[in-house]
Amino acid sequence: MADYTFTTITGQVVFDYGRCRQCREKPCVASCTAGILKLEGDGPVLAMDAAQVKKGKCTECLACELECHFRGAGGLHIELPIPGLDAITGVKRDVHFN
Repeated sequence: MADYTFTTITGQVVFDYGRCRQCREKPCVASCTAGILKLEGDGPVLAMDAAQVKKGKCTECLACELECHFRGAGGLHIELPIPGLDAITGVKRDVHFN
């Protein structure tokens, strides 16, 4: 379930707040070196204007998703049009966009 989404320069970041609520550390926020994420209640949200993020403030480095997958509750998924990305990162993405 997608509770919060935002668009990056080439893709989309999706948060499942049901899983985020189960996460104590919220490593996705701490791992974002671009500083685009902050906590609002139990869920990560944008710390800046969505238009800025879409224009490239999010560097699409995947750090937030990898930290969420390995140290968090697995509630963050990034959809990028990169063939073979799932195999390289080892992250199974169960969110699909039409």
